[in-house]
Amino acid sequence: MIEDNVISHTEANSPSQDTPIMPNERVLLIEDAQAPRSFLSRTLGKIATVVHARSILEGTVQLATMSPKAIIMDWSMPDGNALEGMPEILSIQDDVPVIVLCADLTVDRAVDLMRAGAHDVLPKTIEEDTLQMAVFRAIHADIKMKSAAPELPKAPPVSQDDPMSFSVPLGTPLRQAEEKLIDATLAFCNGSIPACAQVLEVSASTLYRKLEARKSSK
Repeated sequence: MIEDNVISHTEANSPSQDTPIMPNERVLLIEDAQAPRSFLSRTLGKIATVVHARSILEGTVQLATMSPKAIIMDWSMPDGNALEGMPEILSIQDDVPVIVLCADLTVDRAVDLMRAGAHDVLPKTIEEDTLQMAVFRAIHADIKMKSAAPELPKAPPVSQDDPMSFSVPLGTPLRQAEEKLIDATLAFCNGSIPACAQVLEVSASTLYRKLEARKSSK
């Protein structure tokens, strides 16, 4: 491993008080462009130790010498896209959650990536705390809320006047009510389908299939 490609969380500014910190955890960042790599390194470096790779091939080399708790990779890389690189990455370590960042995110692309093994697919223009929480959730996805794992921040209670509260009129067809609930929950979860699925208590693949079916029916 090239130690110049590693940034410790202690080298970055501290995150917000509510953001979980995992100082002993390593995450692999696969990103070739300088500007987003700097932003992502700074953002992820606030909660964990970041190891860099600038191509899919370099990422697989890093995976041969380390076991990251999560992989964050850009959709477009010099030697292929994330969909093409996913089988190669997972063939080395099939139990590591992979989060893909897409500048042009579509439902079709997200579905394809999830089918290929991605844990989450997020827009590349993402807020720092949203990405940090997505990584935290990916790392602790297999840990029950009652375990010793750090608790996820809880959403504040909403009132009837709160814009995040949800209601549909009586008589609304079930399909339309479900669509409205999914859309409202996705908005609350900042577009993260796995987080939305956790709130709705369904699998992420089920939620992707519902979104894909809705798109194909239009």
